[in-house]
Amino acid sequence: MNISNVFHNILETAENNSYSSFDVSDLQRTQFARFGSTIKNLKVKNIVMKPYDILIKNFPNQVRYFVKEKYFKYPQGIAMTIRGLISYYNYSNKDIYLQKAVSLGDWLLDNNSGEGNNLGWGQPFLWYSRKVFPANTARATVTSQVGWAFIDLYNSTKSDKYLDALLNIFNCFKYEFNYTRQDDGTFCLSYTTVDNYHIHNSNVLASSMLARSGNLLNNSEIIEFAKNATLFTLNHQNTDGSFYYWAPPNKLSFKIDNIHTGFVLESLETLKDDLPELKIDSAYLKGLNYYYHNLFEGCIPKFDNNKIYPVDIQSCAQALITFSNTEIKEYCLLANSILDFTLKKFYLSSKKHFGFRKISESSTIDESYYFRWGDSWMIKALPLYLN
Repeated sequence: MNISNVFHNILETAENNSYSSFDVSDLQRTQFARFGSTIKNLKVKNIVMKPYDILIKNFPNQVRYFVKEKYFKYPQGIAMTIRGLISYYNYSNKDIYLQKAVSLGDWLLDNNSGEGNNLGWGQPFLWYSRKVFPANTARATVTSQVGWAFIDLYNSTKSDKYLDALLNIFNCFKYEFNYTRQDDGTFCLSYTTVDNYHIHNSNVLASSMLARSGNLLNNSEIIEFAKNATLFTLNHQNTDGSFYYWAPPNKLSFKIDNIHTGFVLESLETLKDDLPELKIDSAYLKGLNYYYHNLFEGCIPKFDNNKIYPVDIQSCAQALITFSNTEIKEYCLLANSILDFTLKKFYLSSKKHFGFRKISESSTIDESYYFRWGDSWMIKALPLYLN
């Protein structure tokens, strides 16, 4: 299967849908799901919500009928698309891809959720988790990915407006996000501006983007800020090279999953170059080794270190991204196999987009089109693999 053709097909589908779609989050916004989120006792919550979880896994589109707001344009998906377009522009040297990326970058600049002059971005929907996150609340993950899109745009255009945006993003992290410095000066950035959660992948996604921004801006304050956030996560890498999802003091579970481990490793790959004084190479390679040996079953990206299924498109895309950033032969060979698996199992050629998830080996694929969760990640991953 021709990778460039697949890239153009999923890009065309995204453009035809104005970069909008339903989303996996829709199914957590029914009245029943909202009720479930208020149950404090975890055992009771699991008993009450288990039938609903089975329902949304097997009949997502039927459940979605009961969701009022369910079709959005996602800054996160736009940022991933920009990165894919820039990468394909570098691969093909055709200006049309850069022009598309610049246009999408302008949309992001006009649709931010930061306060005052600070720039931040979040998800355009109300989210019910351990607490309520209002729509468009600035998130570390989304804001970081937008920042990386601006870095790619600056590297291709040399327009100062992207440097100005990066400085304002730093101010958003510094003044709007929450963090408490440890005795050694390190800290973990909050997940959003309205919580104080400690989560490794969002912390290093932010610090990697800020480290690159600090170097581009020649700004020692930003570099020092990024360094202290990075050190927090490095200090809590497990001895086997893995990273838990939650960081201290919020270790609510000792979960090691595929997607978020990939996020951490992708971030460390750039941080080892942008913060060479931290000597991150050994932590990065140790993490890659754990990822390779524990989070894949052959070419299948496992859900976490204890089980294979469900397998979804974002795990596949992130695995391609993570391994495409290294030249180590065994990892490159696995990337080839993951790509073959993803195209065979998830690409819907008649619909020109990727499906979402397989919940078991014997189940059929959920063919729902989720631009933010799936196709935007593949728009980023495929040109990176080609390059």
